[in-house]
Amino acid sequence: MALKDTLQQLNDKARQPSLDRKAYVKDWQDAVLNFFDKIRDYLKEYEEDGSLRFSALTQVGLSEEALGNYTVSMMRITAGPAIIEVRPVGRMIVGASGRVDLYRQGRSSPSQRVLALRVSFPPEEEKWELVIPPTDRSFELMSPAALAASLRPERRPLDKANLEVAIERILQ
Repeated sequence: MALKDTLQQLNDKARQPSLDRKAYVKDWQDAVLNFFDKIRDYLKEYEEDGSLRFSALTQVGLSEEALGNYTVSMMRITAGPAIIEVRPVGRMIVGASGRVDLYRQGRSSPSQRVLALRVSFPPEEEKWELVIPPTDRSFELMSPAALAASLRPERRPLDKANLEVAIERILQ
């Protein structure tokens, strides 16, 4: 009987939304599109010279406990034979109000992906930060403290220069 009671409580809770799910999802969908616009704007010169190509946006399904099932756009950036996926992970993220992962297709381990965190949202000006994985320095001789520091990801505000560093790190 305990499982039946637990399932009933979860179903009752799902029927009584404590937040405006549609508004949160719409806000997140719009934020993702704005994030993609920023990426395209920052990388415009590379698109114009043909070094990078941006594919049409496609929809992916997400499921979050607080928001339920919904769709959101994702983007692909092509650099020669390499494809970078720019894929939203979720709106309800601990320590942020959304997360988008950037990674090279076929290289999606946590040590090879850049996290884009939405650290503020309207009514404030929307801000994003990039969490960039460290460069592999495991072959260098260094003290244990220096080694530990070299393994920490860098957290930087989203701007043109930092996005270029992130894309370069993904493509290496």
